[in-house]
Amino acid sequence: MSFKYELRPSERQGRYPGSVYLVVIHGSESFRLSTRCKVYPEEWDNHSRTVIVPHHTSARHNSLRAVHAKLSQMYLEYERTVECLSDKGDFTVADIRAAFHSRRISGTLFGFVELLCSEMQEKKPRTAKAYGSVLRSITAYCNGSDPRLSQINRAFVEAYESHLKSRGLKPNTISFYMRNLRAIYNKAVARNMVIGGKYIFRNVYTGVAKTEKRALDAKQVGRLMALDPGMLDYNFQSGAPPLPPELRDALAIFLFCFLAQGMSFVDMVHLRRENLSGGRLTYKRKKTGQTIVVPVCREMKSILAYFSGRTKGTGYLFPVMPGGKPSRMRYESALRMQNMRLKRLAVLAGIGENLSTHVSRHSWATIAKNENVQLSVISEALGHNSETTTRIYLDSFAKNVLDKANEKIRRAIKRAV
Repeated sequence: MSFKYELRPSERQGRYPGSVYLVVIHGSESFRLSTRCKVYPEEWDNHSRTVIVPHHTSARHNSLRAVHAKLSQMYLEYERTVECLSDKGDFTVADIRAAFHSRRISGTLFGFVELLCSEMQEKKPRTAKAYGSVLRSITAYCNGSDPRLSQINRAFVEAYESHLKSRGLKPNTISFYMRNLRAIYNKAVARNMVIGGKYIFRNVYTGVAKTEKRALDAKQVGRLMALDPGMLDYNFQSGAPPLPPELRDALAIFLFCFLAQGMSFVDMVHLRRENLSGGRLTYKRKKTGQTIVVPVCREMKSILAYFSGRTKGTGYLFPVMPGGKPSRMRYESALRMQNMRLKRLAVLAGIGENLSTHVSRHSWATIAKNENVQLSVISEALGHNSETTTRIYLDSFAKNVLDKANEKIRRAIKRAV
């Protein structure tokens, strides 16, 4: 029977902290438990398997001291858990996990959230991820200490909100943390883990403020296209500097989503060869389950041909998610990387916009409106507010109506270049 800490380096490119896990080994079985602690490689001692706490003058001193204290406490809790199990006779890895969770959730916020995350990991991974984000945020707020559920009261919640505001977070981001903390708290009340306090979230912001829709106009989209004239076989003047391969991929993906009636990134990632037939893409939206039919224009064919050599044998139309990690993790990693590259492309194109994958969707809707495409065919509500209503309108129109709308948008881009 043994247990030790290990640092799993970040899989993101660049300098990012890794995650610390507790590895429990018993006989031929083992499992890893996330500690929710993150440190940089140079802050980890592989020999002693612990965090390196720098001199008190270091900017990271307090944070790393809190991590060290948390790891020491967690290690001690595991030792006590195993001792209790040993006194009762034989036990398995599953017994260790269950006993440790039982010990940890006896009134502590961190233990209860970890239990919820383990329960939701398979069926509700996005909720589990959101709860994990709240836990990391509160860890920073509490300097690594583990507050008890009974400490979550109106004063705690309001002080936590003030902490988030002091960090310069926007209202919707603060609301994200508050709404998820409220959900965690309500689950604890429902399980009789704590006696619920009335209206403890009354004075904090839990709403959703409308954000300004970010959209490119036809001229700005034309500038992006002009970064690589050969890709789409447009009649641009030659001489544009070649893009690095990763930026060329990012540009091709963004333009494909734009031309495909503002297709969302997640839907594009999951497109398979069977979705393409008779010059049309037919797929179901991941968000709503609605069936979408998109005419494949000449430029979209050019982009598909560009990626075709790297998708042979995969069944997919785009080589966005290489193997090696669980699907959800692969998608999130690909999304982060795409958004990072789009920001670089925006600088190169001189469009001065905070470019992201979602901008292609709003841009298509905005340019369609500017080209006098009927609002009943494609409206400003294509985005967040009433997507379902928009798609219900679209269902009632013949396919050639959308074809004509797409053609209008393509002509607008050409005029703007």
